[in-house]
Amino acid sequence: KTSQCVGCHSSNGVRLVGPTFKGLANRVFYGQEADKKGMKLAVKRADWSYFNASINNPAAVIVKGYGNQMPKITVSEADRKALWAYIQSLSL
Repeated sequence: KTSQCVGCHSSNGVRLVGPTFKGLANRVFYGQEADKKGMKLAVKRADWSYFNASINNPAAVIVKGYGNQMPKITVSEADRKALWAYIQSLSL
């Protein structure tokens, strides 16, 4: 299932439909965050919590410069941990 990710997220810094995984772990970024009044600009950190939230509800925070295009997918806990470890390895 996580192989679906590479269709929109590169691992080499190239911009695709979604942000690259290269350098993603713990990156601070601006994003549009949903709240009760609509969307607001927020400063976010791409940590484990954000990573999980993005899989569970991709529309909750949209990275500035990207559209709301990530589909909601089911990813097992084991696959999430493996993908996060891979993303962290790209950030060293």
